Amino acid sequence: MSANAKKHHHKRHHKKHHHKHHHKRNHSGSGSSHSSSSSSSSSSSSSTASTASLCDDEEQYAMPPAGTAEPKEDDDEAPSKKPSKKKPTKLNPNMNFQAPGTLEELEGQEEGGKSSGMSKMGKIALGGAAVALGAGAVGAGVVYKKKKDEKKAQEEAAAAVEAAGKVEDEPEDELVFDVPADHETKPGSIDLYPEIIYGAESPVMDDSIDAACEEIKAACKGWGTDEDRLIAALGSKAPTERVKIYHRYKELNPRKGDLQAVMKKEEKGDFGFALQCLSLPPDLLDVFLVRQSTRMAGTREDHLFPLVCGRSNADIDHLKKMYFKIHDKDLGQLVESELTGDFERLALSCLQGGEEEFDVEVHTDDRAKEDAEKFHDAGQGKVFGSDEKGLFRILCFSPPAHLKAVNLAYAEKFGYTLFKALEKELHGITQRAAKFTLGMKLKPYETVAKLIKDSCKGIGTDETQLTSCLLRYQIIMPDVDAAYQELYGKSVRDAVSKEEGGNLGKLYMQILQ
Repeated sequence: MSANAKKHHHKRHHKKHHHKHHHKRNHSGSGSSHSSSSSSSSSSSSSTASTASLCDDEEQYAMPPAGTAEPKEDDDEAPSKKPSKKKPTKLNPNMNFQAPGTLEELEGQEEGGKSSGMSKMGKIALGGAAVALGAGAVGAGVVYKKKKDEKKAQEEAAAAVEAAGKVEDEPEDELVFDVPADHETKPGSIDLYPEIIYGAESPVMDDSIDAACEEIKAACKGWGTDEDRLIAALGSKAPTERVKIYHRYKELNPRKGDLQAVMKKEEKGDFGFALQCLSLPPDLLDVFLVRQSTRMAGTREDHLFPLVCGRSNADIDHLKKMYFKIHDKDLGQLVESELTGDFERLALSCLQGGEEEFDVEVHTDDRAKEDAEKFHDAGQGKVFGSDEKGLFRILCFSPPAHLKAVNLAYAEKFGYTLFKALEKELHGITQRAAKFTLGMKLKPYETVAKLIKDSCKGIGTDETQLTSCLLRYQIIMPDVDAAYQELYGKSVRDAVSKEEGGNLGKLYMQILQ
């Protein structure tokens, strides 16, 4: 064989050997790829099975994203499909699932409450499990688990009630008293009358009282009234000073009659009504307002219940005494003739002035739990109807400190507060009056703030209610104003200034200075 032939034969042999070696490498790589794919499929199947087992064993339920259909089970024999291009919904790692921290949130959790002794707040979301579905595609779902430890859930509910301290604005459609108190509950209901009202001796007058009487007289002298001078002389006076001015003015001007008669003659309308109210001592003012709310055709029940509900024993006993002295009629008889049904029963219970004096040896934790059971048995626990008398007995006769313990015990046992229980059992004016009574015992400042807000809401201001609130609660107005700012982000003065102008607005500003 020639040199050229040998060279050509060697070149062909080398090319053939190289082709066989390259084919063998490709075949080996394909097998490795097939093995890797099989391993990935096995891992995906194992992960899916593990998640399914978790759902079955722990009695969990999945919460799919809103608007998506529930995924169907895979068919082993079905051909493989391409992974979806739609991005899965992912659980936010910063999301904080925790029990609600206010009474309002606690009440909102249980609408069916009486069938379960455990609050829904004990049910907490636990986490999500990611499942691999294909190359580069991930499916996600949020999985929630029901807690089985009922005792721990009840402890969390109680802790939420005790930790309550932040209040939110209530809807504007109705007066609601279900915000938590941010102050220490008093042993007894608050006295709204100043000490001078109960004094056995005549009040001691001084030169400032005489000067105020002379200023009022000068403002009313002649054909026209000097409203600005009258507002400055009378509007800036505290309840104790108004008591003294009322009595002293009559002594200095016997021919003109009492100060209320003078104000009625000088001014008319809402401004004149407010001046009449301002000219009276607090106890005579309440007598006047009771009379005003019942003298016209149709009793103004919304004006009446703040006068008789949620009052201290001393205040309600004095009010009954003064009403009989002025009108020669028992206040209880008036209520019986003007009201009916459950509202009548509630008002009469309040008029008894039978709130118990708080005693640590009597009003124990065990007693609170017993009263919580009685309250439930009279309301939500009763099969047919409700025992309103039983509800009102606990509501009206329990001292505030004990009622606070009953409220906590009720929330621990039944998952919602006494406010929500009253809301479930009562309706209309009776519900509002009962919740107001409870509110005046547990959180009086917030309750009064709500009443002021309610008198200003809507198209027109209820000037009669607003005037009544500003004067009746004047002795506690600094605390009410603090509660109002916490609830609504502004002072009572700022809120009222936007509602009223003219002379009435000026008078309100003087009262609230």
